[in-house]
Amino acid sequence: MKKINPHNCDNISLFRDITQSIKDQSLKDILLSVDSKVEARLREYENKKSKLELVQEIKWSSNKAEIMRKLILNRTKFGLIRKKVKEANKNGKCLYCDLNEDDPLDHYMPKQIYPEFSIFSLNLVPSCSKCNRKKFNTWLDKKGNRSFINPYFDRINDKELLKCEILFANGNPSPKYFIDTGSTNQISEIMKNHVDILDLLIRYEKVSNLAITDYVHKGQDWKTEKDHENLFRKAIKQDLLLMKKRFGTNYWKVALLKSMLESKEFIRFCLRD
Repeated sequence: MKKINPHNCDNISLFRDITQSIKDQSLKDILLSVDSKVEARLREYENKKSKLELVQEIKWSSNKAEIMRKLILNRTKFGLIRKKVKEANKNGKCLYCDLNEDDPLDHYMPKQIYPEFSIFSLNLVPSCSKCNRKKFNTWLDKKGNRSFINPYFDRINDKELLKCEILFANGNPSPKYFIDTGSTNQISEIMKNHVDILDLLIRYEKVSNLAITDYVHKGQDWKTEKDHENLFRKAIKQDLLLMKKRFGTNYWKVALLKSMLESKEFIRFCLRD
């Protein structure tokens, strides 16, 4: 999980371009009537991007709200923005879980609640269908705090929050992921909600079992080399540094590789006769 630079464009111009392209005059008139309010709301979003929970919901008529939501159906103009947003996500992975390929664009602030942000590029997050479905229209907890990490504006790279421990059950290694409970800042609280709602700890453990098997096999390959333990540790560390650079500190495989290096029992298991 890593903070990335989002694709940003002249969003109000996009809104106006789509408005002008609409042939139905009655629909166009409705969008023209909300133009100045939409512009103000986009500016408010940008001004409060690090504290989006402070952006209050406003009540639109059901007709205006639905028309704004349907702007995403404009394949030509919105389709181009969709492409640019996905291209900014260079790793091509869901920005909520880092597991699956990004496919749908999630509306960080749900379009059902905030229809004015339906085509706003900074509100569009490349996600996978599983995270998109689990998140749905949720974004605040009962206290009004955000429930999900914002991959564009939250400083998720600054602190190691996702951790892993390798445990041994019946003589075999298995991963146990957890969130560092020693941190009490806002990002750590959001992270706890994030992984809970998206079932990430369980999902990480499932995919990590395959990775553990792979490194056990690698350990057996290194076993015939002189000074095999140091060489094996060095190989794991190189993978760790590569993953950390590419995906950030709170990437599931970074946490797993770090736990491998810290576990003498795991290293011995991989190099056993």
